[in-house]
Amino acid sequence: MRRMALRAIGAAALAVACVAQAAAAQSYERFVMIKAGKVITVSGEEITRGDIIIEDGKVSLVGIGLETPSGATMIDARDQTVMPGIIVPRTRADLTSYNRRGIRADLRTIDEIDFDDMDFEPMLEHGVTAIAVYPSGEAIPGAASVVRTAGIARERVLRRAGYVRAVMTSLDRGKKSLRDGFGKAQAELDKVEKAKEEWDAKQKKAAEAEAKKEKKPADEGGEESEGESDGKASRDPESSRRPTPEPKPEESPKPEDGQDEAEGKDKPEEFTPPEIDKTVKPLADMIEGRGPTLLVEINGASGVLHTQDAVRKYEKVKPAFYAPGSFGINYNNVVSTLGDAKARVLTTPVLSRLEFTSVRYNLPAELAAAGAQLSLTPANTNEATLRRYRSRVAELVRSGLPREDALKAMTLNAARLIGVSDRVGSIAPERSADLMFLDGDPLDPHARVTRVMIEGVTVWERDDAEG
Repeated sequence: MRRMALRAIGAAALAVACVAQAAAAQSYERFVMIKAGKVITVSGEEITRGDIIIEDGKVSLVGIGLETPSGATMIDARDQTVMPGIIVPRTRADLTSYNRRGIRADLRTIDEIDFDDMDFEPMLEHGVTAIAVYPSGEAIPGAASVVRTAGIARERVLRRAGYVRAVMTSLDRGKKSLRDGFGKAQAELDKVEKAKEEWDAKQKKAAEAEAKKEKKPADEGGEESEGESDGKASRDPESSRRPTPEPKPEESPKPEDGQDEAEGKDKPEEFTPPEIDKTVKPLADMIEGRGPTLLVEINGASGVLHTQDAVRKYEKVKPAFYAPGSFGINYNNVVSTLGDAKARVLTTPVLSRLEFTSVRYNLPAELAAAGAQLSLTPANTNEATLRRYRSRVAELVRSGLPREDALKAMTLNAARLIGVSDRVGSIAPERSADLMFLDGDPLDPHARVTRVMIEGVTVWERDDAEG
């Protein structure tokens, strides 16, 4: 039986060992220098005989013939290819499934995850460095959380809410859920807006009353007497013989102990908005153009049209779609619609057939050609599926999907879909050094993963003697 040179044996031991080793390594390995036979940056050109400098877990420089930093740890990979680790945007991993119903956009799968109870070894063996664990259930069951497959515990959670999952496999129920969810979210936003308008009106009325109050003493002070206005003496003859008392300076009230004058002054009242119902708060954020992505699961072309109709009135809501590839699906009818919208589309690497025909259809290639932002995912993360994943992507390339689009779909575009492309998914300055090393081209079915790094620390290696 093939033996892998892991940092620990077993899932719990692996997690503990990775944490201990990463913490120890990062305490002294400030610089790491990788000399590679090829560097696939994904975000730029492929570099033959390229160098990567890692500083404090992040990529610092990528190029050719870079100067080695003093004291850097050297990794000689001149017979290997280095690229970003594979990102899986949709998996349940080892979590138990359940049938949650209703609109619960606030729930997150990070609350289900126990790293010590999950087996990440098959993922590491096949170069997976991050996964998005989706919530089970129907309607809008919650948000997928994005985690690393190894590394320091406090750094493993990349994003608590990578996308909100919505299910459109049953058109009537799915469309109603979207309409109800976003309708409730809009009502919550309207509630906040109304409260703000009422508060503004109240503040305006108070300001007007204060202005009248300040103006009243000046109006009621009366005109100066004739003697005061023209400088003539008072008509009272005795008044000229009485001494004029010296005016006393006004004393300002002393502030209380521990309070300065500035703190003693009245501070302007601030508006406190009413709380938005937490079950639809992520949807309200989408309406306002922020927050996580809405990822809608469909099983045919009509799912795209019904989704777009359900959210049409919310201009800033840009849904993404999970369209699992299979035989006899009619996705070809909406490819141009998705392309025109520059929609983000996640699918599996499957060559399907057009509905009611035997004509083979490369859905990923058609989506990329139409202008959609293509992401790919294996159907699940068991060992057998992961072992075939790169081979199936290679089959898509042989059938028309451009190589560059295929590599991006497994890395950078997948990271964009789940909201972590500012940290992982490409080899570029300031990106985390979450890398996969292979002994050949990533689209060569015979190429094997030899090493996996997360934040510049090796968390998995293949034992060549046993491999």
